[in-house]
Amino acid sequence: MQDDKELFIRLLSKKIHETISDQEQVVLDRLFHSIPEGEQNRLFNEMLDTDSKEAYVASSALDSTAREEVIQRIFKDNRLGPQKSTKSRPIVYRRWISVAACLVILCLGSWIFWPDIDLKTDSENVVAGIGEVEDLSPGGERAIVKTQDGNYFALDSIEVGGTATGPNFKIVRLLTGDLQYQSLGGSTMHGRHTISTPRGGTVNFILPDGTKVWLNAASSLVFNLNMNTADRIVEITGEVYFEVSKRRQQRFIVKSTLGEIEVLGTKFNVNTYKRDKGEVGLLEGSIRLKTEKAVVNMRPSELTTISADGSLRTASRKDIQQIVMWKQGIFNFQNANAYQVADELSRWYDIQVKVKGGVSHHQINGQIRKDLTLSKMLDMLDYLGLAGSYRNNELIINVKNEKPM
Repeated sequence: MQDDKELFIRLLSKKIHETISDQEQVVLDRLFHSIPEGEQNRLFNEMLDTDSKEAYVASSALDSTAREEVIQRIFKDNRLGPQKSTKSRPIVYRRWISVAACLVILCLGSWIFWPDIDLKTDSENVVAGIGEVEDLSPGGERAIVKTQDGNYFALDSIEVGGTATGPNFKIVRLLTGDLQYQSLGGSTMHGRHTISTPRGGTVNFILPDGTKVWLNAASSLVFNLNMNTADRIVEITGEVYFEVSKRRQQRFIVKSTLGEIEVLGTKFNVNTYKRDKGEVGLLEGSIRLKTEKAVVNMRPSELTTISADGSLRTASRKDIQQIVMWKQGIFNFQNANAYQVADELSRWYDIQVKVKGGVSHHQINGQIRKDLTLSKMLDMLDYLGLAGSYRNNELIINVKNEKPM
């Protein structure tokens, strides 16, 4: 996360100074999704402190007309902020246009007035100026690959047949829509790359050894570049589904904060969203799940719950396929409470969610498509006994007193 914050400062500064490349612009757009707005404000102030003296030196030659031209050049492509439609994120988009425009004006004026400026805009005032936000678009494919030397590649900008090329590798969009990593530097390459999704983003990706992975929202996977010759070791956060390429002479190991999984060739899902527990579900093959406290050899159709202390509890699940419905674009709520629903919606729509009302007796069961706008999603949740209202980038979920239908 610290690397993302440093990158955000650097790219935003490049944006203001008009030195940002097209690829860097796409990465900046993605960071607007993954970094909370409050943290964006703090980082923006940090950038101001860094750029202030440089801006003062450049200010003397420009009058007010020239300043306005600079502002228009910065925003003429409407790309500062998420690339998704501006209707889906009007508060964030317009707030940052306003703040960044202020930066340009200040950069071209006197920097000695900056200490008196409060950049923490009241969201109520912003909404009053542009009208209340009524709906949000759902998440979609958004992901970034970070290379070992610190470069970033935005994957969702690659069209079918297109490639993103880096040192000794390329990432290709296949006709199936899958993104495949292809090494150009031989099988002895060393180092690691990271693929990550922001809140509201997912991706399916083929690793160098042919293993297919699906990353849910707000997830990451680190992989070694010599997967074709050495043990295949990956580290994950969030939720990831694996279809591991079979190689008898090479182990495949998944590491996370919950423990370690060793496989030879299999299909399984790992969910590490919660800090106090996680879940591993095995669909095909066999895996060995190891924590500091216990070890279990899992068989197909088994779900293992990992507690915070490392203890394991394994149960057979005839409906094991339902735990990976998320990669098919479906929310699958089974005996869930309102807080679990809130967590899912928060990650998918990239919004703050609060729950009101008693939830101890209220279990939610149902399946809902993930490609719905927020208003349509709230209509569906109403049938499950949850009433929701959205305003100022915050969703309030109220648990109804009556039992769901």
